[in-house]
Amino acid sequence: MPEFERIMFKDSYDLIWKSLTDGEKELVRCIYKTKEGKAEQIKSLMAKPATYSVYRDRLINKHLVDGDRRGYLTIKLPRFEKFIEIWGDD
Repeated sequence: MPEFERIMFKDSYDLIWKSLTDGEKELVRCIYKTKEGKAEQIKSLMAKPATYSVYRDRLINKHLVDGDRRGYLTIKLPRFEKFIEIWGDD
């Protein structure tokens, strides 16, 4: 697993993370912090909760998060939460 993580984090997830805007990164961090991805909890952690829907739609269009379950967001990429835990503070 450590070798898999090293390859995924260095070769893929790092590129994905660098391509996100600051607002998108904030939303991903908030999803990670809530653990279950409940929209109301995510909004309460955001600096500007009014921007939630804009960044949610962008991340769904980038196939980074799943918004199929009403009121919840989940990260689609395997082990991306671990990447955020380690590298998500930039």
